[in-house]
Amino acid sequence: MLFDRIKQRMSKITKHERQNTCGKKTGEKIGLILLYMSLFLSALALNVVMCAQNSDLYLAYQEKCGLFEGENAENRKDVIRMNESVVRFLKGKADRIENASERANRHMLDVKRIFSGVKIAGAILLAHAVCLFSVFRGKSVHFHWLYCAIPVIAALFLLMAFAFIDFTDLFYAFHKLLFDNDLWLLDPEEDLLIRCLPENFFYRMGRRIALGAVSLYACLSFLTFIIINKFGRRDS
Repeated sequence: MLFDRIKQRMSKITKHERQNTCGKKTGEKIGLILLYMSLFLSALALNVVMCAQNSDLYLAYQEKCGLFEGENAENRKDVIRMNESVVRFLKGKADRIENASERANRHMLDVKRIFSGVKIAGAILLAHAVCLFSVFRGKSVHFHWLYCAIPVIAALFLLMAFAFIDFTDLFYAFHKLLFDNDLWLLDPEEDLLIRCLPENFFYRMGRRIALGAVSLYACLSFLTFIIINKFGRRDS
């Protein structure tokens, strides 16, 4: 009788330990997913900021779009000045964009608010990733490389979808989602800004941002993987 009670008691303790272990592992899985997702999203935000503030990159893609060729070729000096003005505006060094219409400047104020939000979100996500990393750095975490792959697989899937979806429809849907007005519908005949930044320009820029984000994330996640493996405890 006493032996049965002891056995029953031990069984309850074992069950309780199993539940605690299961809960702990579930928490680790969720934490790892959040860690790597934060790393990926911060890498994406960083690439958005770097590309949007690079006037030389603007010019390179404008050349690839054929902006300076044909009967309707734009003046290179005017375009370069416009690019530099846009970058200064996004960096907060100018209140408006030179040689752009009033409607275009009003639209770019909306763009600047979103751009500022991306910078803030990127910084918060990176800080969140660092905090989570500090939690896992001293732990023995098994198979965390699997969770590191989740954002990469998702990003590659989005890149494939991006390649097959009609970019024009995607471009319009993106603007309707982000803006609650029609200021982004600019007239190319009247506004140099929209002629300098045609739809094909945004396609190339978007592809550059996406590929850059995946590449940067791969580097960050690899370093995270190495550090956790190197400094994680193996005895737990």
